[in-house]
Amino acid sequence: MWGGSRLLVAPQLLVLALLWCATVADGGQAEAASRNSALPKFSVSEEEYQKNAWEGLIACSIARHFVATLFDGAGLPASSTQLLGAAGAAAGAGDGVNAGKGAKQTVTRDRFEEYCSRYKGIFLEECMRGGTKIAEKLKKWGKSKASQAKLLEAIVKTGVCGDKAATQGGAGPASGKASSGPASGAESALAAGGLPCWKGEGHCDVHTKVRDLVVEGNLTVRPYHETYPGVSIPPIVHFIFGMTPDFGGKPFSLVHYLSVKSALDVMPGATVFLYYKYLPSGEWGRKALALPGVQAIRVKPVTQVRGREMVHMAHVADLLRLQALRDMGGIYMDLDVITLRPFTPLMQEHSFVMGQEGPRGVYGLCNAVMLSAPGAGFVKLWLQHFGEAFDPAIWSMHSVKLPSILGHLYPHHLTQVHDRAFFYPLWDKIDHMFAGHGDTFPENFAMHLWESLSWDKYINRLSEEYILNVDNNFNNAVRRFLA
Repeated sequence: MWGGSRLLVAPQLLVLALLWCATVADGGQAEAASRNSALPKFSVSEEEYQKNAWEGLIACSIARHFVATLFDGAGLPASSTQLLGAAGAAAGAGDGVNAGKGAKQTVTRDRFEEYCSRYKGIFLEECMRGGTKIAEKLKKWGKSKASQAKLLEAIVKTGVCGDKAATQGGAGPASGKASSGPASGAESALAAGGLPCWKGEGHCDVHTKVRDLVVEGNLTVRPYHETYPGVSIPPIVHFIFGMTPDFGGKPFSLVHYLSVKSALDVMPGATVFLYYKYLPSGEWGRKALALPGVQAIRVKPVTQVRGREMVHMAHVADLLRLQALRDMGGIYMDLDVITLRPFTPLMQEHSFVMGQEGPRGVYGLCNAVMLSAPGAGFVKLWLQHFGEAFDPAIWSMHSVKLPSILGHLYPHHLTQVHDRAFFYPLWDKIDHMFAGHGDTFPENFAMHLWESLSWDKYINRLSEEYILNVDNNFNNAVRRFLA
């Protein structure tokens, strides 16, 4: 069912930005998917823009992985502040100055060729493209050997990582080791010349702790070690709702209640945090908040990434879920996910778990369900790369495509489960879910309802009476949660 991470997104990635966690794989499947009436259409210029952004993110991620591999354990400054200071000093010292302390390593085109030989396809192409530019820049500076700071400077000045992205967030873990990452909390705020983040005010960014975004509520975890002995991923369930006053046109519904209720019923003793900016209202919102074990947490989430406004609240929620998993660990689920079976097998001996979307992961990895140990290396990597990946013009670059890249570069940090674990039926089989018969979903831990596609046709029309009395796949699966 699970194992080492494998690349799930193939070279020809032209149809992007799906609203429901979909990443298209190879050319033939992308062409077939583009003919599906459910998928958005893109102009040639839009496709080219997204293709270039995808390739650029791969090149930047590989460059950072190269730095981490080259300098892991090489006696560089232990403090992230010192390291970023060294890189900044190098960047401001001019092309001809070998600023930055620490060990030096040979960085030539031959060295990149040796390193890049581990990859294939677009990863090999982008590795060599970026590596050649970096090696040529260092050669121009008269450097066949470089410190980490100087190498970071070359990555920035060649444009392999734009906006000094390489120096923001560190180089990431290598050889199974997580880097200390950038300064956070008060240290990060002071470095930026602002006040520390508190209740969502001040200097709040991707590195801000969830507790510093809480305006109202307590992040108190129920004791679980006797009920869930030996788990590496704690039974803490994170939901997010109400980031806008109109709830995105989808008020708290019966399905949202069933999402919360099923998690509590299937995983007794779990803690459920429901993060909100605007309190869920109505009958089902009140019932969900009254369930034992549910804690409502009002937050003021981060809405800017390196000066870029996150206009879509879905993107705000993408960041908040990662911050919650990093700080506390647990299970994140969208509120249109129904828990069918205990997650316990996935909570043992794994640090970060994501599900494939589509057979053999043809559409990538979906962030609608994720499991994480506290401080897991993969979620830290994700957040370190979040700023350079975030692009409001490409809906899912930071949330779906980025973890696919990182899963390929850092396979030991991620466990992938097959598509039927969380994301069966797929979004193109919604009728089978809500109107079909005879499927008991025997391989599902959870079932994603693809709300953005099923709301008008099915979800918004559901009632208790209908679920209790009408025979179909969905009703039969969730009826027990209304008892």
